[in-house]
Amino acid sequence: MGDVKLAFAAGLIFGWPDIGLNIILSFVFGGLFGISLVALKKKGMRDKVPFAPFFVIASAVTLFFGYQLLETYFHLFNL
Repeated sequence: MGDVKLAFAAGLIFGWPDIGLNIILSFVFGGLFGISLVALKKKGMRDKVPFAPFFVIASAVTLFFGYQLLETYFHLFNL
């Protein structure tokens, strides 16, 4: 449940919509890392990979580049 506590704390710090971006980025980073581990046969499909490091990396990306990423995304779909 440490990931939930980390996400709750990040939600209090970042607020909306940055926490949404943070969660999406952490799933993307974790998924890409997990897929690469499976492709390289370092881990199997049933092995666990910790989620917190990807959440922290996504938090740093959101902190430094979040506004630019959201602006680009919204501009891409004319929102």
